[in-house]
Amino acid sequence: MLVGGSLFAYTFGAVQWRFSEFLLSPAAKNWFFVGGRHWPYNSRPDWFHTFWDVREDPVDFSTIAWAWGLALVASALGLALGTWMARVKR
Repeated sequence: MLVGGSLFAYTFGAVQWRFSEFLLSPAAKNWFFVGGRHWPYNSRPDWFHTFWDVREDPVDFSTIAWAWGLALVASALGLALGTWMARVKR
């Protein structure tokens, strides 16, 4: 449980951070990812680049600790539910 939750939290955080950075970049503006083309013509899409300003939105130790704790709880609940489901008989 501890290893599974920790591995999930680390992998998800690393992959999601880089992929979201890619989706906000000009490289995602193609037919497959459709980056930046889903906003209506009357919106101001300059606001979605402000996410990467580290001074305003820091990922600090407490944020990482919360994500790790939630991953451990979800892992424990998933394992408990799986164990219960394995004992269910028809």
